[in-house]
Amino acid sequence: MTQDEQERPRSDSDEQAEQAQGETAEPMEEQPQTGADEPAGPGGYAYSEPPPIPPPMQAPPGPGEAYYGPVSMPDERNLSMLVHLSALLAIIPFLPLAHIIAPLIVWLIYRAKSDMVDYHGKRALNFQISMTIYFLVSVVLMFVLIGFFTALILGVLWLIWTILAAVRASRGEPPGYILAITFVK
Repeated sequence: MTQDEQERPRSDSDEQAEQAQGETAEPMEEQPQTGADEPAGPGGYAYSEPPPIPPPMQAPPGPGEAYYGPVSMPDERNLSMLVHLSALLAIIPFLPLAHIIAPLIVWLIYRAKSDMVDYHGKRALNFQISMTIYFLVSVVLMFVLIGFFTALILGVLWLIWTILAAVRASRGEPPGYILAITFVK
């Protein structure tokens, strides 16, 4: 009993309520004791700790975000950079399609060993194939004379974006190619 209940005089209605409660109440089964601050779980047992909260699901990466696991090989960044820089073989005369074949070879050799090289290899191949298509369209447009201008612009953009992608790969960042059509998934 609390101190307030001890000081308050008991009335006849209180005694009658206690008697009525005692007559109608059935014998209760003994339940396990729980602490005052611990909630009873299923079956009446107290938890020592609340159940763990599962981690939130991660959303898939967006169009410009990298999607590869932790770097496991020490040379992964260098190999990813090599995938992009190997496309610069197209500058050497008499090597047709070297800008596609060289990244393809590097990607095929190392894609199973490294998620990062696989990611950058796919992006590099998609960009190089896309730029080849754009250049072929520029060749057709040369009959209208605008193709000379578009081919020059495409050549400068190809060189800049290829070098920037190699630098980003060496930092472990996504390549950031623009205008790349997804051929290799």
